[in-house]
Amino acid sequence: AIKLIKQANDHKDKILRYGSSHALDQLEELLALKLEPKDIEKKGDLSGYELFVAQNRLALSPTIEGLDISIEKWDSLSIKFIIEKKNTEFGVPPIFTLFNTLKAEYLTARFLTYKALKEKQRDSGFYSDTLDYSNYGIDTSMLTLAQRSCIDILDKIAIASSEYFNLDGKIRSINFYNRWYKKDEKKNIIGWADQIKVEIDRGNYALIALSELSDDLCEEGFLEIKKTLRNASTHRFVVLHEGGVGSVRKSKFIEHYDQTDFNNELITTLQVVRAALFYFVEMITISEYKKKDNTKSLTVPLIVPSHHWVRGEGEFNFDV
Repeated sequence: AIKLIKQANDHKDKILRYGSSHALDQLEELLALKLEPKDIEKKGDLSGYELFVAQNRLALSPTIEGLDISIEKWDSLSIKFIIEKKNTEFGVPPIFTLFNTLKAEYLTARFLTYKALKEKQRDSGFYSDTLDYSNYGIDTSMLTLAQRSCIDILDKIAIASSEYFNLDGKIRSINFYNRWYKKDEKKNIIGWADQIKVEIDRGNYALIALSELSDDLCEEGFLEIKKTLRNASTHRFVVLHEGGVGSVRKSKFIEHYDQTDFNNELITTLQVVRAALFYFVEMITISEYKKKDNTKSLTVPLIVPSHHWVRGEGEFNFDV
């Protein structure tokens, strides 16, 4: 609450833009509250990496603040159960494979970000200075790679959703921006994709959250810069500058950004992807509970053990 009140006070222009002056008036009493801040940095039992995760709210676990380090695998977000028809092919449903991969790629992007921001990497590369305060080397490349990976994860969420709901579409053309809607010949959105609409009509609000997030990342959306940074680093060259972008020799193949601005964008991009992963799991949970309510026949559980237990690395726990 303290952080959100501070954030709202710092960005009242955004409240006016998206909610109007009426919304700001309604929030006036709440934003005037003076609450005593709680300092996560005082938690001496956290490692440097855990502190970074806690301070930036990047844990894949249902904790509002900080971390629950009483469990070893504190990134505990998981799919709890899947219901399938009795004539389904034997084996663990592929959605577990897909989510394991999504989760690991997010944790990798998060770890790369921490290493690049907090620990100077030993770099054997020799770089020519371009006399424009540019930063080159492994640290910088780790940051741009992490940013790129984050948006890739969003595209994979769209693909995983296609697997889960058995949605139509060519695999190579599915992405986070076109999965949820149908468009006319001029590429204008004209409504939900038919199979998506069926699920939304059943009350799957998490699916609405994913689709609205895709809107925010598209052209003129609130989060458009994140997609822009990914496209720039994938198809062109992104160069980060210390102390702002000053006088540089122009090239249509290079896009220049301030280092601090890029770092901040990357942290919030990780937060966006974290939210998307929560929406994705919630989307599945809602859908499965509705299946459960409508299932009158006997269900037989298939035990899906912990990957770590199978490899002898932890206690037995499972999903069904």
